[in-house]
Amino acid sequence: MAALRHLASAFDDLDLTSFSNDMTSEFTIVFEPAEEGGYTAYIPEVPGAISEGNALDEAREMVLDLLHDLTVYRREAALSGKVPNTLIERFAPCF
Repeated sequence: MAALRHLASAFDDLDLTSFSNDMTSEFTIVFEPAEEGGYTAYIPEVPGAISEGNALDEAREMVLDLLHDLTVYRREAALSGKVPNTLIERFAPCF
């Protein structure tokens, strides 16, 4: 319990007003030219969401497919082995 209080106190001085104005339900895709040609695409808001493609459209499609697969994998991993009576809620963010 002391660890939780310590963690909560670490956020006491955090000003969340700046986040509320900038956050939306959208993600950002960054495209960088690859040395060997094509593009590397990543979503900075989602660790591990990085892919590549020969053209911008292909790179976009690949990173969005990866975002879907990563979300499904992480959801399944997080939900596996939960104790009975665990409450699980899904929501669509609207920041």
